[in-house]
Amino acid sequence: MMETTLTGMNFDKQFSGYNKSQVDNYIRSLSDAYQTAYDEYLNLRAEHDELRERLVLKERNLIRPDAEPTLGTLGNSEVQARQIIKEAKERAKKIIDGTIEETSRAKQAARSLVEKAEAEAAAARKKARTAIGEAGEVLRINNLAEINADTSHEHVTSALNDVYNAGVPV
Repeated sequence: MMETTLTGMNFDKQFSGYNKSQVDNYIRSLSDAYQTAYDEYLNLRAEHDELRERLVLKERNLIRPDAEPTLGTLGNSEVQARQIIKEAKERAKKIIDGTIEETSRAKQAARSLVEKAEAEAAAARKKARTAIGEAGEVLRINNLAEINADTSHEHVTSALNDVYNAGVPV
C-alpha cells in the first residue's frame, strides 16, 4: 500500500521490479506539488508586480487621490506586500527544494531496489543453471544405469544361451 505523503515512500515489488503504476503515481504527485508551489509563486509574483506598479503610480501622482486614502496606508501596504512576497518566495523555495530532494531520494531508493532485484535475479538464474546442470547429470547417470542394465541383461541372456547350447541342464 502506498503512503500519501511526500516522504517515506514504499513501493510494492513485482517480478520485473517496482510496481510501475505506484512509481508513476508518486512521481506525478511530486510533479503536482511542484506545479502547485510554482503556480503560487507566480501568483504572488504577479501580485507583487501589481503592488509595485501601484506604488510607482502613486509616487508619480498618477493614481487619483480618492483611490488611496493616505500615503501611509500605501506605505504599509507596500511593506505588507514585500513581506508576503518574501514569505511566498521562501515557501516556494522550500517546497521546490523539498520536492527536488525527495525526488532525488526516491530515485536513489528506486536505483537501490533495482540493483537488489537485479542481484536477486542473477542469483536465481545461477541457481536455475545449477539445478539444470544437476538435473542433466542425474539424467546422464540414469541413462548409463539403463545402458548397464541392458548390457548386463544381454550378458546374462548370452551366458544362459551358451550354457543351454553346451547341453548343460539348467
